[in-house]
Amino acid sequence: MSLTAYVLRFLEGTNEFVEVDPQVTSKARSYLISQQTPSGAWTRYDWSTKDQKDDPIETAYVARALATSSESLDAKERAAVVASLGKALAYLDDRISEWRDPYLVGNYAIAAITLKRQEHIANARELLTRLAHHEGSTTYWNLEANATPFYGWGTAGRLETTALAVETLAKLEALGHDPTLAEQINRGLQYLLTHKDRYACWYSTQATQNVIEAIIRRHACRQE
Repeated sequence: MSLTAYVLRFLEGTNEFVEVDPQVTSKARSYLISQQTPSGAWTRYDWSTKDQKDDPIETAYVARALATSSESLDAKERAAVVASLGKALAYLDDRISEWRDPYLVGNYAIAAITLKRQEHIANARELLTRLAHHEGSTTYWNLEANATPFYGWGTAGRLETTALAVETLAKLEALGHDPTLAEQINRGLQYLLTHKDRYACWYSTQATQNVIEAIIRRHACRQE
């Protein structure tokens, strides 16, 4: 699920530069929607029980991919995506008291911002602020799950999560200038820029990709 969602995000992002066959992205969206459970969640394989299990973190990531790739669809396909996203966000909202992971919150927030759902945006903003950890002049967000959907953990997982939080806060700040958010974003970027590995990357492909996205998003918000 995660890889298909990631490829969908990638292909949608390339539309600005190259022509992408719309049938490919349409089929990717259809596949993701077809794998959604009646509860509104997407699942992961649980090795301890040898069974599929509803996964809130996976659900938030797939919801983000569907939301950010649904802006130029025809009426029929958009209706299917909106219905799927409604179920996914309802599933996540029902478990909001269990949220302790900024990776989940960040993806949830980006989906909510894209869909302009103000009540969801307010929840996510408050949670990201509460889950932040301060370290000197920097701020980071810790991965609380065992791993991200892309198997990031430890230092790489923390960097992947911090970058996602920074990108999310930059999107929130773009909705209206807020000095508090701006400070959190800058402190988060400072943490990322001072925690490169010896190859000047961020320990994993996904962490590095997330950091680059966060930097681009922050720059774009300042330009706007």
